[in-house]
Amino acid sequence: MLAVVLSGELDGELGKEEFRALASSYKCGFEKVSERVVVSDDCGENFIRRLAYAKVGTRVVWRGSIRDISQIRRLDRFREVYDGFKPVVWKFNSKVDSQEIKETFANSIHGHPNLDNPRIVFDLIVINDETLIGRRIWKNDPKDYAIRHPQRRPVFHPTSLKPKLARFLINLSGVKPGQTLLDPFCGVGGILIEAGLMGIKPTGVELNQRWASGAKRNIEYYGVDGNVVNANFFEWRGGRYDAIVTDMPYGRSSMMESGINEFYPRAIKKFREHTSNLVIVGPIEMDDMLENAKWKIKTKLHIRVHKSLDRWIYSCSLE
Repeated sequence: MLAVVLSGELDGELGKEEFRALASSYKCGFEKVSERVVVSDDCGENFIRRLAYAKVGTRVVWRGSIRDISQIRRLDRFREVYDGFKPVVWKFNSKVDSQEIKETFANSIHGHPNLDNPRIVFDLIVINDETLIGRRIWKNDPKDYAIRHPQRRPVFHPTSLKPKLARFLINLSGVKPGQTLLDPFCGVGGILIEAGLMGIKPTGVELNQRWASGAKRNIEYYGVDGNVVNANFFEWRGGRYDAIVTDMPYGRSSMMESGINEFYPRAIKKFREHTSNLVIVGPIEMDDMLENAKWKIKTKLHIRVHKSLDRWIYSCSLE
């Protein structure tokens, strides 16, 4: 059994939707313990390591009342000597003293702590009175995203998605390693990079020759094996894909001469030729456009990028 502590963005809504989509794709049973904590079947570390809006993943070794932590020493599973351990407390709806919990736990297992360079990290997750104790298997490190920040790529574009959001969109689609993903408006390849790093086979289509060349350079720089096509998506006759994940063009894009209200419905209708699994993000609400094209909206989320830019995220399937 695994426990995952979700990030707090949108009160945990992004983390919950991401986890729910991936768990469904991997057929992984799960239980929401609180707004920020989920417990799931052990579907493997690759499943956990994909998550963008999560803090840590930990393999649960004990679950019970906080009052019973001092009794775990008697259990067979805690008779191992854990030299070099570090306890980390996560509290939700609880006023218990974190230091007291750490000391109680440390005094209840065999071994010596090492807070500076731990060999084992134990996550002590406290929700109200309930406590989950787990051996950490993964921590989401912001440095992993920093090295793929748009400004750190060989070719920069100011509207390119940051890697954390790009990864979230891919996870919302549920597409798995070995499956195919299409970004029909790929720009300089932000979504393609994240997809490739997760073992997904990405293809991008980009009208602007400069940005298409930039996408190729960027995915090669990060060691991604993907395909970038310099073409007009509306004239492109590519095949079927397991998912389309894309950030809809906006602003002064050369493809936007007809305006959003004409361009978006046309694109949304054409997506049907290439997939039955769609995740898109855009600067306006697109409910009517999607429904008119016979897409069934499964998830709709709103995020504020900054005071002058909102984004609406949709996960859809064909009716």
